[in-house]
Amino acid sequence: MAVIESFDRYDSSLPFVGWALGIAQNHVGLHLRRVRRDRHVFDDETITGLASAFEAVPAEATHKLNFLQDCLRSLDGRVKELCDLQYRQDLKPAAIADVVGMTENSVAKALQRIRDQLRACIERKTALGRPA
Repeated sequence: MAVIESFDRYDSSLPFVGWALGIAQNHVGLHLRRVRRDRHVFDDETITGLASAFEAVPAEATHKLNFLQDCLRSLDGRVKELCDLQYRQDLKPAAIADVVGMTENSVAKALQRIRDQLRACIERKTALGRPA
């Protein structure tokens, strides 16, 4: 959620995955400082190790994340609004329905179609090996 909420501050000249991982690592660190006394929390060394592991994600997965970013940019109108309400504002379909004047079921089906559309877009771009 933090990555999506911070997306308007993303500099497209920088690698998306590194930027997203930096935000995630900052939020994990903030959370750790808040719950330092909880014995079920990872220490800084473990968090750094996890960040390194994520940075070693295969190039194909990194490309898919970049393709997702491209596909998200292509959304407009009602589709973009529904995605914003679901993923930026973290609203459930019932709350989204109230905002946009649709039924809860219609919202849920529209969100599923949007996810299918994004998946197909990523698969097309992956097959081509570059943004399409």
